[in-house]
Amino acid sequence: MTPREFLRLVVRPNVAEAEADVSDVRLTYNAVMAVDALAAHVFHWCKKHDPERVRGLVDDTWFRAECGKNRANVQMLHDLAKASKHVELERGKPTIKTFADVQPRGFGYGEGVYGGGPYGGGDQVSVMVDGAKIQVGWLMRQTIDFYVAEMDAAGVPET
Repeated sequence: MTPREFLRLVVRPNVAEAEADVSDVRLTYNAVMAVDALAAHVFHWCKKHDPERVRGLVDDTWFRAECGKNRANVQMLHDLAKASKHVELERGKPTIKTFADVQPRGFGYGEGVYGGGPYGGGDQVSVMVDGAKIQVGWLMRQTIDFYVAEMDAAGVPET
């Protein structure tokens, strides 16, 4: 399966389900894990078809770290996926240290990222980062956009 097929068949349907019910932690969890896995698909495609792009990167974990440099939203998404798997992160300097920071929270006018969630407030699955509520849906969309750009740059064919 190419990275674009994985995006079309797995990632986008999971994200669409999570966005249809922005307060459902289970749907959001599934979508976050799919978006995080997209990084591995891109890494392994590049390793075979564009090895120069991933030169010096041992595996997809290193690729995620490299992609997260200077891209706080991408790093947060990957930290969130890792925290959801390991519950608490103790090594390195993760932006999200525990999955307990992920839960539905109300967003009032002016809270959250503009365009990060549905209009009209209501509970949305979010994560607390340095005292700020960040909509997980926004993190997923930003990370998908980044990996689509990476696929374009690497020449991953459309399917």
